[in-house]
Amino acid sequence: MSKAFISTLFTRLLEQILISAVILLFAFLIVGTKTAIENGGIGDGDVATWIQAISSVLALGAVFLAIERQVKRQRDLETEKENRESKRRSVLFEGIARAVRDMAEAMLEEDEAQNAAFFDDFNPAVILHYRDLFRGIPVMDIPSPNMIQAVTMLPIALANLNLVFEIAEGSDAYQHAHMRELGLTDRAKVVRDLATDILAHDL
Repeated sequence: MSKAFISTLFTRLLEQILISAVILLFAFLIVGTKTAIENGGIGDGDVATWIQAISSVLALGAVFLAIERQVKRQRDLETEKENRESKRRSVLFEGIARAVRDMAEAMLEEDEAQNAAFFDDFNPAVILHYRDLFRGIPVMDIPSPNMIQAVTMLPIALANLNLVFEIAEGSDAYQHAHMRELGLTDRAKVVRDLATDILAHDL
């Protein structure tokens, strides 16, 4: 249980106590006034008592307003903090998704151009890095519910793409023709499409 939640709970409890106290004091004033009228008037002692009661009501009202302002200010600060954190996650999320999409698009372009040197120089550790980043994202941190499917499928697609490099590495230095036979083109397209789908939503 967070400190902010405990603090809000405490102030709300105090607020309810003050409201109850104000209601009781008003009830006391009404009953006292009625009793005084029925007994033939208001004496000096009654006036002093009522002035004290009214002062207590006003004091409690002032305390209530102060607490209400404090609770509102605390709530606004927490909302602002959550909004900043949400925006930070969205920017980071978008940056990673864009990097994955750009990587897949570069692969597809070089694959179509049959640029074997690109794949010889490519470090597949980058794919695993992106896979681990997306795999570690909690569902609650995904900016939009519409992204959940793409976000959960992307690490699998990245792992499948990396598998092409692992198998090709075990044969003969990332031969491009061999990688295409292993499904390089289709797997890169899946990665690109999932990343594009993520970026299509409002972050």
